[in-house]
Amino acid sequence: MKKYQTKNPEVYKALNLQAVKNYQVKNSEAFKSSNLESVKKYQKKSETNFPPKPLSSLLQHKIASNFCKDTSPQAFEESGCAVCGKLILLTELQKLSELEFNLDVLTQQGVTQVERKFSDDDFKDIDGFILEENLNNICNLCYKSVSKGKMPVFALANFVIC
Repeated sequence: MKKYQTKNPEVYKALNLQAVKNYQVKNSEAFKSSNLESVKKYQKKSETNFPPKPLSSLLQHKIASNFCKDTSPQAFEESGCAVCGKLILLTELQKLSELEFNLDVLTQQGVTQVERKFSDDDFKDIDGFILEENLNNICNLCYKSVSKGKMPVFALANFVIC
């Protein structure tokens, strides 16, 4: 039977349709009751309850709490990374003062210089780590590199000008 179906699909469809119609005519009562039962089963399955039941107090509280959390200022506030200078969400920053790792990789000669007041003043490097002033945070990407003892790609100490 399968070979016939694959070789002559159009003819098979026509013959099958005719056989189904003949069955429906011969067994009309059984077909009608079977069809009616199937229709009722489908309608019951796709039946929707309207209006929906009210939310439980616990679910209402959870929805309101999650909304407040998602729209709190911390979810939107940004600050700069002291290492790369990029603005990052506060949730993705860590306080430099709370971390213990070696910042020696952020020391570079010839990258920063003391401001010259006069044209005949000597060029003088700024000693120490090359960090953005007045920032005490480090982004997760820079932290990952510095904690491994590597220079972050976009660190100010890298002196990469894009």
